[in-house]
Amino acid sequence: MKSKRTPTPHDRYFKQLFTQMPEVQDFISSALPEISKRIDVDSLELDNNSYIDKKLDVNFADIVYNCKLKGKKAKIALIFEHKSQIDTIPDLQLLTYMSEFLNTLYKQEKRLTPLISILFYHGKDGYNFKPFEEYFEGLDDFLKDYI
Repeated sequence: MKSKRTPTPHDRYFKQLFTQMPEVQDFISSALPEISKRIDVDSLELDNNSYIDKKLDVNFADIVYNCKLKGKKAKIALIFEHKSQIDTIPDLQLLTYMSEFLNTLYKQEKRLTPLISILFYHGKDGYNFKPFEEYFEGLDDFLKDYI
């Protein structure tokens, strides 16, 4: 059964802020300089589609932007995800979003688009980022290449 929780004020603020084009362009340019060097921030386009599996108990949709790479015909998507509490493995939720996004493109017979996920966390407890491979036990360097 789907949860009927209401979005928090922080979530509403996040969505309001990051759906404003000038704020998103400024954020990418100042906080993500390596990404801003490679994308055309003027081509950013808010994607209003939902890529979340309807069977999942998901309370807040991510924000997705499509944009073009500088000097190329290729495009990429940026997924902005906001968290006030960290899941045990937040990467799994982002992987689910990415999978739904790519499956939707595939079903629409469109070319697949590379994705960059950006996680925002503002919870009370500190958050220690862990590379995804650290969630797996007993990996050697060879196996890490397959994660």
